[in-house]
Amino acid sequence: LEVSWEVANKVGGIYTVIKEKARYVREKFGDDYFVVGPYLKGRGFQDFYQFVPSENIQKIISETEKYGIKVYYGEWLIEGRPKGFLVDFENLKPNINAFKYELWEKYKIDSTSTGDDYNEPILWCKAVSVFLKNFCNNFQNNKIVVHLHEWLSGGVILFGELNAKTIFTIHATVLGRSLAGSGINFWKNLDSINPDEEAVKLGIAAKHSIEKCASQKSVFFTAVSNILAAEAEKFLGRKPDFIL
Repeated sequence: LEVSWEVANKVGGIYTVIKEKARYVREKFGDDYFVVGPYLKGRGFQDFYQFVPSENIQKIISETEKYGIKVYYGEWLIEGRPKGFLVDFENLKPNINAFKYELWEKYKIDSTSTGDDYNEPILWCKAVSVFLKNFCNNFQNNKIVVHLHEWLSGGVILFGELNAKTIFTIHATVLGRSLAGSGINFWKNLDSINPDEEAVKLGIAAKHSIEKCASQKSVFFTAVSNILAAEAEKFLGRKPDFIL
């Protein structure tokens, strides 16, 4: 299962990465490959065709909907036409503070002053974690790999307890992107940077913490380049297992 905020939701470059790789993964895994993305209220389906699921898939969806989480099944209208799920987190919004507290209690992630750019992905991650737990329990005799992209889906690992192997991939670090966006050439002073302190200064501590915890809790941690791997080892405290 490939999990990303940018599945059937074109925001940036990760949409293109997954779109381009999907056909090759489908060649290897066929109908055992699924994508998981967000269903965003007011936008409906983007490049996604909904259809009636099999009895087995419907059982998983029905179990998830008991928690007020609606799940749409269909296929992403890209080359390879991967089957997938769009997970709606709208009904969880009144409980956002409870989920933030859960992350504080487990991982000391402070998110008291965050906005929707943090809150919505966290709500979605909570919803996806419930769905995936039901999915894994239903397919417990299968080997399952959950591949998650960026901090936006990293919360799934933290809420998880999934009966599956997890891969967490970063395409950039939250801190590196923010430092570069502020005009700071952090590579000149990489060894002297305190990542957690810098994240607080830049107002991205919660996102940075999600990324850091997800990278450390995942079974496999991967990065898309050697230079990013060096950055991740410094900022996140774990050397990536593989360069993709």
